[in-house]
Amino acid sequence: MSNGPLDDRFVPAELTDKLEKREDKLKKKERQLEEELSRRERLETELESSRKESSLQQAVNRRQEQALAKKDKQLQEQTEELDQVRKIQEQIFNLSKLKNSS
Repeated sequence: MSNGPLDDRFVPAELTDKLEKREDKLKKKERQLEEELSRRERLETELESSRKESSLQQAVNRRQEQALAKKDKQLQEQTEELDQVRKIQEQIFNLSKLKNSS
């Protein structure tokens, strides 16, 4: 006594197959989600590391710029002092020429 495709003998097997397929799909989807979560966590860690490295590099750059500005100021002061010494030497030289010519 068969009722066609809805025969009670085949429904549980078909239902079991469908449930197994759905379960397999769900497991596959769960693995994909776990992999995606893991990838995102890894990327977030790398991003945070890059941000820290960038921050440290910026601090180093600021210190280097400050040191360079200080050296530039010292060089400027030394150049001005050297110019003054040269002017004094020139004045002494000119005075000695005047004294020798008289």
